[in-house]
Amino acid sequence: MIQEWCQENRNSGVEWIPTPKVPVTGTEVYEILSSMEASMKRLDQCGFLESLKKINKWGFESERNRKCIVDNGTAATLANAVVAFSSDDDDHQSLENVHYNVLEEILSSLNWMLPLENDAGKILGLKPSLNMLVLLMKRRDFSSTKNAISVVKELCYDQEFIEALVGIEEVHEVLVRFIKEPICHEITKASLMVIFSMVSSSNHHGRIKTQFVEMGLVSLVLNMLIDSEKHLNEIALGVFDRILDSKEGREAACGNDLTMPVLVKKILRVSELATDRVFSFKHLET
Repeated sequence: MIQEWCQENRNSGVEWIPTPKVPVTGTEVYEILSSMEASMKRLDQCGFLESLKKINKWGFESERNRKCIVDNGTAATLANAVVAFSSDDDDHQSLENVHYNVLEEILSSLNWMLPLENDAGKILGLKPSLNMLVLLMKRRDFSSTKNAISVVKELCYDQEFIEALVGIEEVHEVLVRFIKEPICHEITKASLMVIFSMVSSSNHHGRIKTQFVEMGLVSLVLNMLIDSEKHLNEIALGVFDRILDSKEGREAACGNDLTMPVLVKKILRVSELATDRVFSFKHLET
């Protein structure tokens, strides 16, 4: 009878308003997270993905659902899942032993939960999960690269996370490649922001800056500054400013014919912040 009534009203031109979905509850989220944790212990990819699919469905239904999901510790559970589904191989040189499809879905979900809670950040800063994030950044796959570096960028507010990131041998090479061979604007910007956090680090900052200089970062940043949008210019100038704190950075900048023309061009043409950073390069004279 209900179906017949609906059909009659549609045919008569009466506007059909769908019934609002019932908001998800904390209890429902808790039950799904418990199911996910059980799947993680068994390394049950199918079971885990089925639960994650339900979490994503709820999250995309409403802002209220997303808040409920995040407030009940979902991000920390997903961070633990990164560890659980990562390779047992300490050097993480390949994805052969990694549940790659699961990890990609986890990162995709974490991206709509940003900014991440502190517990999730601490877990992702541990060696197994951090190694995996860098490995996924290395993978020449747009989706996994973008999701991985977005998560890394968001966690760079934490000094302990930065220190752990600096300790990963290949991270410098990966970040510089994203600038040298840009994939998309968002990845390039995220890479610069991560580099800025690394070269601004209070510990071992001299060594970090030297590594980036040796990889040609000064020249890459100068070329980027020639024709970039405002916000990207600000981040690039910030990186350039920090790099010039090192002797190697100053030498590389002074030896590059683009340095002065580019900096002069940027004075008063980008933003107040960018202008302040340009004027801070006065130590190039020394």
